[in-house]
Amino acid sequence: MRGSRLIPAAALASLALTLSATPAQAQPADLPIPAARPGPLPPGIAVGHVGGKAYYTDARGRVLYGMDMRVLLRAGPDPAQFCTGDCARTWEPLLAPAGAQPNIAFPTGFGGRPAPARPAGFIVQPQEAPDWTIIAGPQGPQWVYKGWHMVFARRSDGRSDRYDGADGRVWNTLKYVAPPPVPAAPADVRVQALDGAYVLVDGRGRRLFVGACRQGCADWQPFAAGMASGTTGAWRVSTAGDTPQWTYRDQPVFVAREDSPMDIPATAKGLQP
Repeated sequence: MRGSRLIPAAALASLALTLSATPAQAQPADLPIPAARPGPLPPGIAVGHVGGKAYYTDARGRVLYGMDMRVLLRAGPDPAQFCTGDCARTWEPLLAPAGAQPNIAFPTGFGGRPAPARPAGFIVQPQEAPDWTIIAGPQGPQWVYKGWHMVFARRSDGRSDRYDGADGRVWNTLKYVAPPPVPAAPADVRVQALDGAYVLVDGRGRRLFVGACRQGCADWQPFAAGMASGTTGAWRVSTAGDTPQWTYRDQPVFVAREDSPMDIPATAKGLQP
């Protein structure tokens, strides 16, 4: 497990199914895409799978792309109006239903620009937006994902993800990342993203694991439980050792070292929600 890459919780609001930051998998602006929030999808939008990866798709089954407005600040005063002309002949906007009203605008104070006056109900900070909002696009009210990505389908070759990271990372597939599970666990256990999966860590971000140490047990630090701790789901407290220790499904739980919180012993099994 040495050398695994731990993504902090702040970036989950990013985990991607693929966590590499190479241009071929960049989103948004070469950051992992945040996990989806629970809730219904807009009409006509679904989650599809292509090449073993999960993407949002439109009613025709085409993989959807996001035009990352943050990387278009150089293109003009309002990146939401960028895709016209040749761009619009290549990329088809995912329009909102007839009569839908925009509820987000860009820019709104982003990049040091003054925030324009907006009607009541407008979202003024894209990073605080719900997953799906509506912006006034060049061809009418258009869907936006995660506050930054105007949603499009490519007019040709729509089932491919070969254009991920195209045009200086303007275009990226809208990857679906399942919301992190909420396990029944002690208060100081939380869910974290690691190498494309969810794992359990303690309150300081150290991986939790189970197993049996045969020799050289310096890395097998018991996951200590408070004296007043009780049963939580499959978690119980063992008092067989010198200090109370959490167990999971009757297996003693250990915690990674402080100086290497992402690493666990080779013979150990990391806990997952």
